[in-house]
Amino acid sequence: MSTTRCFAVALLAIAAFGCGRKDAASTSTTNPVAEAPPPPVETDLPPDARLIDSRADELVHQMSDRLAKVSALALEAEEVFDEVPEQSPRQQLTSTRHVAMRRPDRLAGDASGDALNRSFYYDGHTFSAIDNEQNVWASGTVPATVDEALDTVMDQTGTVLPLADFLYADVTTA
Repeated sequence: MSTTRCFAVALLAIAAFGCGRKDAASTSTTNPVAEAPPPPVETDLPPDARLIDSRADELVHQMSDRLAKVSALALEAEEVFDEVPEQSPRQQLTSTRHVAMRRPDRLAGDASGDALNRSFYYDGHTFSAIDNEQNVWASGTVPATVDEALDTVMDQTGTVLPLADFLYADVTTA
């Protein structure tokens, strides 16, 4: 089996830095209450409707232009989300993500919180992902730039790195 295929299979197995979940039994609350399902989302839009406000679109382009000019950046994001298991009450989970990047070929990040404890590293040649809770890792050769490396990880494994859109040289085309 080729290194690329091993990398893809292993990275899929640990879903590098993506969505993580703890066992529902280990995080359930002591007072389960049945919740009503969320209201349906209206999918029919009039022909002239804009899904993205023009001001928001302009701000994203300005942000993209500014991020493209920096040679290095670090960011931290705090995440709060609801997990809604089928047979358990909704739970609110939190996580914190740290990412540091130096263009064109260095990237590192980690995520920790209620549902995950993972890290990833990219050195211009190799992308490595580690799941500290499951004590597994995967590593593989990827192209020489952050943009190409992120695309390769996505294409070969289907893994989407949260916040990755902010790491591309042009976030509007990511």
